[in-house]
Amino acid sequence: MCCLLPQETLLLSFKGKRELHNSEKMTNWAYFIKNYLSVFDVLSAFIWLMILVLAVFYIQRTIQDDQMRRLYGWNFIFKLIFALAFVFYYAGVFRGGDTINYWNTANLMADMFYKSPRLYFQHLMSENNMTNLYYYFNSSTGYPSSDIYYSPENYFTSKVFSVIAILTFKSYLAGTFIMVFFTANAHWRFFKMIKKIPLKTSTWMPVLVLFMPSVAFWSSGISKDTLMLIATFSLVFWTYSVLLKHKKINVRMLVIAFLYIYLVVHVRSTILAIVVVPFLVTGMRQVYQLLGDQKVLKIITKVVFNFSLALGIIFFLLNNSANEVLRKNEAYQTALITQDDFTNNLTYGKNKYNLEMEGSGIVELLVKAPMIIGIGIYRPFIWEALSVSLIINGIESVVLMFFSGRFVFNRFFQRIRTINREGFLSYSFVFVMLTAFISGFISIIFGVLVRFRAPLLPFLGLLLTVEPGEKEEEIAD
Repeated sequence: MCCLLPQETLLLSFKGKRELHNSEKMTNWAYFIKNYLSVFDVLSAFIWLMILVLAVFYIQRTIQDDQMRRLYGWNFIFKLIFALAFVFYYAGVFRGGDTINYWNTANLMADMFYKSPRLYFQHLMSENNMTNLYYYFNSSTGYPSSDIYYSPENYFTSKVFSVIAILTFKSYLAGTFIMVFFTANAHWRFFKMIKKIPLKTSTWMPVLVLFMPSVAFWSSGISKDTLMLIATFSLVFWTYSVLLKHKKINVRMLVIAFLYIYLVVHVRSTILAIVVVPFLVTGMRQVYQLLGDQKVLKIITKVVFNFSLALGIIFFLLNNSANEVLRKNEAYQTALITQDDFTNNLTYGKNKYNLEMEGSGIVELLVKAPMIIGIGIYRPFIWEALSVSLIINGIESVVLMFFSGRFVFNRFFQRIRTINREGFLSYSFVFVMLTAFISGFISIIFGVLVRFRAPLLPFLGLLLTVEPGEKEEEIAD
């Protein structure tokens, strides 16, 4: 051991601690109860839950419409139930996972804050490298998990959760309750925005937008997916308010938008493209509508826009620049390697799918795009979701196929015209297609797919429950 380099010693330390950590978890529930359900943890969780429940009651009293008031309360309760299911599944059934690693690392940072706030804030701005690891952590404080520390996205996620760990005195359950509150309110703001759009929807709309179980299960607790869901709903809300509702920009809005963009860029940058690109597409519709009754100018604008778009795509393909872009794109090449690894390595189990990508270029990608989008929306099917964590998604797949069939075979063209007419429905359509394609293309494992595609489900639920016909009046807050 004396001949080992410091890096090798550290890696062995990580490995030894992880093996000991896993062996403790494999015994029974004692590990989870001891480390996450102590008397102090439960007391902190109870106090925070009471504070959050009072906040929910206060917000409810400000809502004038009776139905909306009840929906707000049930939205919080629904997410709370599934967040608790997520906690106990990963602690008792799966016995670990990223959620535990995020929180354990956040706790180390919380301890750092308690000892030296100056050191903690200095650490937040630092990079995750070997030098800083030895500087901020030692054998007495403990070291963060290697798979968290050496992944910039994962370590940034733990930094975000460290703020909550400080406020809750490291109570994992209390931290979960706080994330439930933030998620429920971000989701509610999104739902309230939809209700303010004069649309005619079926009575199933609140269910498919607010109460999809997999969204609440995967994106309400201590996880990267929860942060991304909150950021997605919030960015869409603020961008929609400015671009489509022409709301005045103020300092508060700019600060909030900057914080969410900063979060997304450091955790999962593809979300930013998924949010922004549909607005670029629907922005053309806004320009078209601003022309008012000038029919000739409208026709010229539409022809020029569509012709330019088609010409650009043709030029892109004929010059083979698309294939060159794919060959040089690190994310695309990594995805191909990952697909091959997951497909051929039996250690990953059978809960996966195979796109059979040969990496030949853009044409192959375009040809298989409908299949990839279908995977991103509907899979895993009910017969593929045989594990505890996926059965909810299998049931949801049946529900989504039922409503999709209803969409197609019940006034299909009228529904398409309605979506094409309303700006936010057009945005939702592009958002769903783009998210489904990216999720279906890069995931391969169903457990990853259901997390990545969670943000698209509320948008899809809105599209599937829109009824063609006259517009409804806005509902009061």
